[in-house]
Amino acid sequence: MSYLYDSDHIGSDDMDGVLQMSLLESQDANANVGTGESFNALPLSSCRDDQDLDARVSALDAEIRSVDDQIEKLKVYRRDLVVEKDDLIRQRRDSLQAMSSSALAYNIRGNGKGSVIGAIDYTAEFKWGPQLKGVMNKVFGIKSFRLCQHG
Repeated sequence: MSYLYDSDHIGSDDMDGVLQMSLLESQDANANVGTGESFNALPLSSCRDDQDLDARVSALDAEIRSVDDQIEKLKVYRRDLVVEKDDLIRQRRDSLQAMSSSALAYNIRGNGKGSVIGAIDYTAEFKWGPQLKGVMNKVFGIKSFRLCQHG
C-alpha cells in the first residue's frame, strides 16, 4: 500500500482522499487480525528469527574477540620462547668460542705435551714443590721424580 500523504498537514479539499485511505487501512488491519499480521508489523516468526540471528551474531562476535585475545597471548608467548631459545643458542656459541679460543691458546707439540700461553708454567718450581719433595722423601723414601713426572 502506498502513502498518498507524507505530512501531517493536509488541505480541506484532500479530506475525502484521507478518509478513503483510512478506511482501506482499517479493513486491511481487520482482515489480518486472525493471522497475527498487521499493516505495519512484520510476522511474529520473522521477529523471532531476527532476534535469534542477532543473538547468534553477537555470540560469534564474542567468540571472535576471544580467539583474537588468545592469538595475541600466544604471540607474546611465542616471542618469549624465541628470545629464550636465542639466548641459549648465544650461550652455547659463546661457550664453544671460549673452548676453541682456549684450545688455540695451547701450543701443541708432537709429543702430546702442550702449554697454555699465559697460563701456568709447569717447568718452573711451584711454591709447594720443596714441601712435596720433603714429604715424598720422608714418607716414601723417594729422593726425586722420574723424568716424565716433573714438568
